[in-house]
Amino acid sequence: MLYYVSSYIYFSILLLAVIAGLIVLFKRKGYSYLRLLAPFLIITLSVEVVAHVLSLNKRNNAPLFNLYIPFNISFYYFVFLNIFQAKRNKIFTLVACIVYPIFAYSWMYFNGIDQFPTMVYGFGVSFLLLFCVLYFYELMDLPEMPKLLSHPDFLISMGILFFYGASLPTWSAVNLMNDISGSTLGLYSVIILLLNCILYSFFIAAFIFSLKKPANLQPIKKRSF
Repeated sequence: MLYYVSSYIYFSILLLAVIAGLIVLFKRKGYSYLRLLAPFLIITLSVEVVAHVLSLNKRNNAPLFNLYIPFNISFYYFVFLNIFQAKRNKIFTLVACIVYPIFAYSWMYFNGIDQFPTMVYGFGVSFLLLFCVLYFYELMDLPEMPKLLSHPDFLISMGILFFYGASLPTWSAVNLMNDISGSTLGLYSVIILLLNCILYSFFIAAFIFSLKKPANLQPIKKRSF
């Protein structure tokens, strides 16, 4: 029961995020990554719907999610590539944007798409969390702190940090279990759904604030060094 309620809430919030993203896409030129978030969320919603249908029909949806994982993480790398101001961070992120998907899909080619890409996921999320830390380090170097709670960059970064910062240790704990019961797996699924709800709620907030005046949409500038 709890799983179905969580699923309903999750799909509702994800759909709202898609709608908000489409409004930004057609109403504002905005940041390039904000405009691309709408198509990204549409792909995400499509994957979730197809996976849900497969699950209802007692068919394996693992290959679909396994193929989606590198795309999802690589897109967030692209987001940080647009957010970062420091040249060294941009170069580091650009390399990750190129190398990670090649590594991820090569691993799947040799190991198959039915097996969960543990190494691919672990490495991908670890670098993503590192990018979150680098972003907040850039904020600490600002000569003057802007209103972060109304800035799209900050909201997107907080959503990503919260989701992956909480889901990675949860996933690691479940992955270390030798014998996973149905109730444990169900609880894990509910936790991931709720974390996704929080992630996309941050996205919705970022979309809303991005519709403010263009002056409020300028990237956060840091001191040059």
